[in-house]
Amino acid sequence: MQTVILILFVAALAIFLGAMLYFFAAPFLWGRFKDSSGRRRDRRHKPLN
Repeated sequence: MQTVILILFVAALAIFLGAMLYFFAAPFLWGRFKDSSGRRRDRRHKPLN
């Protein structure tokens, strides 16, 4: 029974960490996929805000 609980716990941890990484990394990845012009626009607008 201990092995089953351990496997479930590790699986839950992996899913949680994966979701956290996805939410934190998604904006950076989308930023990289954007064109360089898109990045420049973002940089120009940030100081104004």
